[in-house]
Amino acid sequence: ILEKLFDATQGENWKTSDQWKSSSNVCEWFGVTCNEDNAVEKLSLDRNNLNGALPSELWQLKALQEVSVRMNLLTSANLQGLQTENPKQDPRSPLLRFQAADNHLTS
Repeated sequence: ILEKLFDATQGENWKTSDQWKSSSNVCEWFGVTCNEDNAVEKLSLDRNNLNGALPSELWQLKALQEVSVRMNLLTSANLQGLQTENPKQDPRSPLLRFQAADNHLTS
């Protein structure tokens, strides 16, 4: 899923992309914080030149609680990916905080 984020937001042009799409544990990738189970809990990619749309698959990360992508060039957050008709059968990210100020978001 994180590889889709990288590709969808022109990761090759990010200011910092240390370890992204490498064979190292995703918990070692720049801007990624994991919980004790090594599940992605937080993404901090402010002022990093993300350009494009956040992929809807991002919201399938089951432990993701916080996303901060302020001051980038994002055009869409695809937040519809957070919606589900039956949360008990199809749980989505337990997102608590989404920060995306100073982008070019239209949806």
